[in-house]
Amino acid sequence: MGREWCIHSDRFQRATAIQQYASSVTNADNFLSTEFALRFLFGAKGCAADTKIRYQKLAALVDVLAEKAQLSQ
Repeated sequence: MGREWCIHSDRFQRATAIQQYASSVTNADNFLSTEFALRFLFGAKGCAADTKIRYQKLAALVDVLAEKAQLSQ
């Protein structure tokens, strides 16, 4: 089971991402909704960007970090 999950993890990751972006996020569930978090993660210009763009950039950052973690193993 574990090996199959590892083999197909990219498919699971894509399916999860699609499901996450397709669902609406309430302000209570949105950890990026506070002004401090927005400015901390995206800077003054980035916090004014559209929510969808912020999530895409955050997903790209997580992908890069995951790739670096895989390379270090």
